Amino acid sequence: MFESFNLCYQISLLLPIDQVNPQQQKTCLLMAAGCSLALLRETKSYDNEKNNKLLDVLGLIKKCTDVCENIGGNGKDPTLRFLLSYEFEAKARLGYKDMYDLLEKTLQINSSKAKVFENFAGVAFSLGNKEMNSIGVKALKLAIKTLLEEENKNIEFIGKAVHNLINMTLDNGSVSNATSKEDAYNCYIDALNVVEKIAKDEYPEMELVWLMTKAWNCGIHLYSANHKDAAEKWCTISMKFLHFLKELKSSYEPHMTTVFADIILRIQETRAHSQVEE
Repeated sequence: MFESFNLCYQISLLLPIDQVNPQQQKTCLLMAAGCSLALLRETKSYDNEKNNKLLDVLGLIKKCTDVCENIGGNGKDPTLRFLLSYEFEAKARLGYKDMYDLLEKTLQINSSKAKVFENFAGVAFSLGNKEMNSIGVKALKLAIKTLLEEENKNIEFIGKAVHNLINMTLDNGSVSNATSKEDAYNCYIDALNVVEKIAKDEYPEMELVWLMTKAWNCGIHLYSANHKDAAEKWCTISMKFLHFLKELKSSYEPHMTTVFADIILRIQETRAHSQVEE
């Protein structure tokens, strides 16, 4: 498929100017870039040949972008979204340092920005290094921000994006290291704000259960590691998500309320004991 689309584009360059169809050129270049990336994803080794092919993909993307600019039109052309996603993936695999510039560029398109940001995040996380994980988290935050700015908010999509963001930030650091969980906690605060003020009764209940359980488990791990203050705030925010449950609330509330009261009592006793010693 790559060879076919690339050949069609090359042949179009031999035609007289008045017979060239820019729309067909655009399609050929876009498909050639997509096919080439699909092939490169299956290549596990990172050698010079693969890097050269990734650079070729960037060349195809540049040509397609130029054709799109010559055609004109509005920012709702889906080609722009595909080109941005392809460019991000190629540059990420090549180790380019201007990835944040692509995030800014994506903010300028007129539609489906959230989907592009989610694609960015998926690529970033798949590469499995600290720098790209940071970019992936930023992309997911922008996806959520974009979804929240839409007039007709899709709460299910917002819930999915929040789920992915929390999952990635919680994976950072150790379960017994309170400091490494601060970014995740801040994301939880934002998620709670979405549930309280925006989604209200529309937020998927199973997503609420997932958020509640993840926060609870994090709090218990931190409590076991003797990080009492951090444990208290994580268990507290978990209880706040419990408040928004409906049908499943009775399944969790008795046990969590009892354990939470016991944890708070022990933390208060520890604080009181420390003050006496001081």
